Amino acid sequence: MDLLKDRVTLYLSHTGTTREELAKQLGMSTVSLRSKLNGNTEFSLSEAERLSGILGCTVDELKQEFTCR
Repeated sequence: MDLLKDRVTLYLSHTGTTREELAKQLGMSTVSLRSKLNGNTEFSLSEAERLSGILGCTVDELKQEFTCR
């Protein structure tokens, strides 16, 4: 199970936010966001901080979810 990807998908469905909008909020392309959520590339600290703020969790919680795949 991909907890981080699931959390992002849940956030998107609950808020009506698109992946494109989320990527823009994070300052990246949708291709970069997909690559990071699929584990192909890592989030930078500043990206993880922005994502945690958007999702309403801590960076440590994101790190745990990402490494539990």
